[in-house]
Amino acid sequence: MTEEVLLLAPPLEEHARTLRALVGLGAALGLRGARVEHWPPPLERLDRTEDLAFSRLDGSIAAVADRFASGQPALVGLRFGGYLALRAVMERRASRAVLWEPVTDPRQFLREIVRVAIANQLTTYGGNVRFNAEALLANARRDGYLLVDGYQLSAASLDDLEKAPDITPEHADAFRDALSFVFWRNKRGCERWQERGFDAVFLPGVRLAWDSIRYVDADPAALIGHTAERLQR
Repeated sequence: MTEEVLLLAPPLEEHARTLRALVGLGAALGLRGARVEHWPPPLERLDRTEDLAFSRLDGSIAAVADRFASGQPALVGLRFGGYLALRAVMERRASRAVLWEPVTDPRQFLREIVRVAIANQLTTYGGNVRFNAEALLANARRDGYLLVDGYQLSAASLDDLEKAPDITPEHADAFRDALSFVFWRNKRGCERWQERGFDAVFLPGVRLAWDSIRYVDADPAALIGHTAERLQR
């Protein structure tokens, strides 16, 4: 077992919906002898503010990584946490990563966030949508934040997500041996990485969702077991 592991959670409400699974993974890895840290710490987001500007993210993750003796723990990242882990490996800030259903296109991720903010209006305005995507983003840049699922997402986050590069199998090819991908919903995404020769597996039995409270598998045994095995490589 890799002795040092840093778990990178997704932001916003995805964090709350998947936290139990990541805590379960951390506990399971700890029983196998690993020292595990969480980023961000499980209770850090209680103020319901979020800043996804990469300069802040890089510094925050580095501060947690520095708690390990090596300064370069293995990473496990879920969704946007997977993008951050993938980016860290490609920038040689981490030597190994296991990626759970990773975001690879931050601009698409931003569009998903905006769709959630649009849907939130159905509750706020009694079943009506008052602002389209363009208006929401304009208001966010004026106010300094986008309100999504009750979180204040900084306007700087919007700009960084819009500018961040899509990471494709071709871009990451030089780091193939350092990366393992695990999918249970995005089968086509899994196949894209497999076709390029990456270690990517599809686990259809996992019931862990970041966009619904209906499927919150707090102990996804197959996912945890596969991740632990990959961290041994």
